[in-house]
Amino acid sequence: MRKLSLFLLLAVLSVACSKDEDAEPATVLSDSNLTLRFDDTHQYTLTKGTETVNATNFKWTSSDTLVGRIDQSGKFSGRRIGQTIVKAVSTDGKTTVESKVTIDPYSTLCTEPVLDFNANQAAVKAKEKRTLVGEDTSAIEYSGENAKLRGVAYLFTKNALTHSLLAFTETQAVADEAVQFLAERYDYVGEDQSIYYFTNNKVVVGFLEEEQLGLVAIYVPFSSGGLRTSATYEQNMKAAFKNELKKIKANFKGI
Repeated sequence: MRKLSLFLLLAVLSVACSKDEDAEPATVLSDSNLTLRFDDTHQYTLTKGTETVNATNFKWTSSDTLVGRIDQSGKFSGRRIGQTIVKAVSTDGKTTVESKVTIDPYSTLCTEPVLDFNANQAAVKAKEKRTLVGEDTSAIEYSGENAKLRGVAYLFTKNALTHSLLAFTETQAVADEAVQFLAERYDYVGEDQSIYYFTNNKVVVGFLEEEQLGLVAIYVPFSSGGLRTSATYEQNMKAAFKNELKKIKANFKGI
C-alpha cells in the first residue's frame, strides 16, 4: 500500500509540474508607473512572454482626460499637470492592465491664487499663506513669495470673491515662464488684442501686460452654458473677460 501511495503522489506532482510549464504567460504593460510633461507623448506596448500583443485588441482609457488622453493604439498624450490611470482591457474582458501616469510641471513659478469664487474674505485669508500687505472691504493684497511675483490680489463685491490676480515682475524671462506655467495647467484658448486666454471647466485666465496693472494673470469664474471649443463661445468668453478687465481697472489701483 505504501508503494502505491508513493506512485500516486509522484503522478500528481508530475501533472502539476506539467501544468505549470504549460501555463499561459501573463500580459504585461510596458510601464506601470510613468512620469511625463504636459506636452509629452508615450507609446505603450503590451507583451505576453516574448511575444508583442496587438494594442488594438484592448480598449484603452484614461481616468482623467484633462490630465492626458490615450488612443486605441496605446499612445498617451499629456495635457495638464496631475495624475491619471491608464487602463487597457482586452476585448474579451479577461485581462486588465494599468499604468499610473504623473504629469510633472516644467515651471513652479508660484503658488496659484485661491480660486473659490464667491467665498468671503475670511475664507480666502484662511487659505492664502503669503504675507498680507493690505486689505479693505473690496480687496486683499499679499506680497509675492519670490522675486518673480510682485504680489497677489483678491477682489470682492459684497464680501464675495469675484477676481484673483497674480502680478508678475515685468521681464521677458518671467513673461515667458508665466505662459509656460499657465499652459501646463490650463487649456490655451487663443490670443486676442494682446490678451492670452487659458481656461478649464472652473476658471478663465487672461494673461496680459497692461499699463495700469502691469504684467498680470487675472482669474475669473468659468461661465457655463456653451462648448469651450465653439468659436461663438470663445468669442463670448473673451468679451466677458474684457468687461471684467474694465471693472478691475476702474476699481483697483494695482499692486
